[in-house]
Amino acid sequence: MGTGDASQDPTDPHVQTVVTRLFSELGYDAVTNQMIASAVGVPVDVVTEQYGGKRALYVQVFEDANQRWRDHVRDTAGEITPDADGLRQLINLYVDHCLEHPEMARLWIHRWLSDASDIAGLEERTSALNMRQALEVIGPAVRPDVDAEALMLTLVWVVNGYLQSGFPDAAGRATPPDASGALDRFRRHLNELIRLVTAPTP
Repeated sequence: MGTGDASQDPTDPHVQTVVTRLFSELGYDAVTNQMIASAVGVPVDVVTEQYGGKRALYVQVFEDANQRWRDHVRDTAGEITPDADGLRQLINLYVDHCLEHPEMARLWIHRWLSDASDIAGLEERTSALNMRQALEVIGPAVRPDVDAEALMLTLVWVVNGYLQSGFPDAAGRATPPDASGALDRFRRHLNELIRLVTAPTP
């Protein structure tokens, strides 16, 4: 892309697609302003002066990815009940969302590995809101002896891990998470985990 008007705007879809790919694949710490400029096709001073530099772009990408998920849940909230069936639906919705938007899980995995550790406050503006929204479904669905928050985090870790490497093949190598039969197997496994920790639906 050249240096026309659109490329000067950090909210331009092309700019957002490029920087999202860079941050989700490489992590914030490995990306430079020059890398962003080269990938977008603009001078580096456009990135630093008009985009706000990689820090501002990263914060926007991270917050937008999480907001996109919360909006998706909100748009289907009327169909998700606060019980075992609703929890299954919510988790499968998360799987589908992350398959369509793989940057969501990858950004979080980098973050868990202390990527962008100098940028404080992201969890309060993203993870805390995600958790609050999910617990509205998970809390009433689980048995009284189950820690709803720990369960929610466990399911997120399981899903995010699976989406990066699928089920290992016979040689222990990663496989595509949407490989034939693999995704159905994974969903069955999630459903069984949920069955073990939830109260029976009346």
